[in-house]
Amino acid sequence: MNALDFLKKYWGHNTFKEKQHETILKILKGEDLLVLFPTGFGKSLCYQIPALMKDGVCLVISPLIALMVDQIRFLKTKNIKSEIVSGNITQANIERAMTNAIYGNVKFLYLSPERLKSTEIQKYLMKININLIVVDEAHCISEWGFNFRPSYREIYKIRDMFPKVNMVALTATATIETIKDIQDNLKLKGNNIIKSSLLRNNIIYHVIKTKTKEEILINLINKVKSSVIVYVGTRKEAELTSLHIKNNRFSTTYYHAGLSKKEKELRYNNWLNGNYRIIVATSAFGMGINKKDIKLIIHTTIPSSIEDYYQQSGRAGRDNNLAYSFLLYNNKDIDYQKKIITIKNPAAHEIKSTYQKLANYLQIGVNDIINDGIDLNILIFSKYCKDQPLKIYYHLNILEKEQYISIDYRSIESTRIKILINRSELYKIQVSNKLYNNLFQHLLSSYTGIFHEHININEDKICNLFNLNKEQLKTLLLNLSTKEIISYRSSNSKDIRIFFLTERKDADKLLLSTDKINSYKKFDNLRLNSMINYINNKSVCRQKILLNYFNEEITNNCDKCDNCEKNNLI
Repeated sequence: MNALDFLKKYWGHNTFKEKQHETILKILKGEDLLVLFPTGFGKSLCYQIPALMKDGVCLVISPLIALMVDQIRFLKTKNIKSEIVSGNITQANIERAMTNAIYGNVKFLYLSPERLKSTEIQKYLMKININLIVVDEAHCISEWGFNFRPSYREIYKIRDMFPKVNMVALTATATIETIKDIQDNLKLKGNNIIKSSLLRNNIIYHVIKTKTKEEILINLINKVKSSVIVYVGTRKEAELTSLHIKNNRFSTTYYHAGLSKKEKELRYNNWLNGNYRIIVATSAFGMGINKKDIKLIIHTTIPSSIEDYYQQSGRAGRDNNLAYSFLLYNNKDIDYQKKIITIKNPAAHEIKSTYQKLANYLQIGVNDIINDGIDLNILIFSKYCKDQPLKIYYHLNILEKEQYISIDYRSIESTRIKILINRSELYKIQVSNKLYNNLFQHLLSSYTGIFHEHININEDKICNLFNLNKEQLKTLLLNLSTKEIISYRSSNSKDIRIFFLTERKDADKLLLSTDKINSYKKFDNLRLNSMINYINNKSVCRQKILLNYFNEEITNNCDKCDNCEKNNLI
């Protein structure tokens, strides 16, 4: 069977898209490649087909569990055996997956970059017949990429383990700086770039400066009947915006990083399956979204970069039908993004101070060597530091970039609950269910402000009061959350796990490059300025501005965006 036969058999297509067949042939020849294809173009089949045609196992390194699960779900529908090894699976399942791969019972092995760092996993990999190494969402490698992941920068080490195996890196968008960073870090050989046009003719872009975002938001949603994604800046905005949409009698849910893994999965699947038409989300809802009928993307604030904006807008129109991307903003949004850049790029002395406080908090002495990870709740630690959790997060992030620590983000914050419905609606629920009635009576009498913000609750006390175990309580709360009666952020003993990569140092002796930190800030400002220039430009075709940012020139105007055709709304 040739490549076209595989395409017909597994994908049901009779022809390849532009550059797909060329990419497959180059991979089969053993070439390294950096593949830049737009969202929805079919990047995955470009490595899946040659991997199927070759003996052995294709190793796919991917940043998101949802992305991996989506791929595995597709492969299993085609009876193609695949396995996933990520941060949230048990040791027993890891051993089973790796054993299956060793003995040839797996064709695709999906691995998170954090798992790849494990010496245990590396020992397993050395026993597997790897036929291709794939790095998905490769922009995560780059310090200039829009979703930088420190663990990604160590992927290159796998080349030493499999020197004869070619590597393919995939991404939808990348600037010149990001491309070079990917090439250098992965040590890609030869003339390795293969690129298709990023042009999406079916997406129409509009930018609206307004003080009445909520009103325009509802008007836009009213004009379409299919799926919608609304991107917001913060978790609180996600919840409030979703409530506003719900109050206007649309089926909606929200999604952000503060939700438990189960809750994220439930909300995503409910939206995917059409139980909700609209999902309101932060940037946590990004890569791996594969829904064909998204007609409308709305940004209610300015994204931090054109990369983010273009990727998120590209979730629309996957069915090749006409789709719209609207950006609603005001001057406050610009000020907010500038403030975030300042917080995100602290001075060296601030980072050293946090490092010192971290060592004190964990009771680690100078020159101590810590071999195991240490659990850390960021909220509690930030109170100890007398600083904002967001600032502490970015301080730790830079310490990770500088390779003093490594962070495992698998865990989440302490259990918190917020009631999403009003008191009259709640009363109806209490009347209908005795257990619900008792639970809400306890919550209302014990916790003030629970209608207005997330409140930490005492799970042990609730379990004792109502004769429940922890799992039963979690199931109950999750059920209430899926019905959008409450917002539920599941409990754990920790937020993150910290690994010290070197012996504990005197904070004053940390070798933090001021020039490097300043370069991060400079680049963040450059990206934001590009975004500001985009929204302020009222004369040039939106498609032209966006593609020019990614070093692609187009001759014709789209004739459909707000700059090309004034007042052309949906």
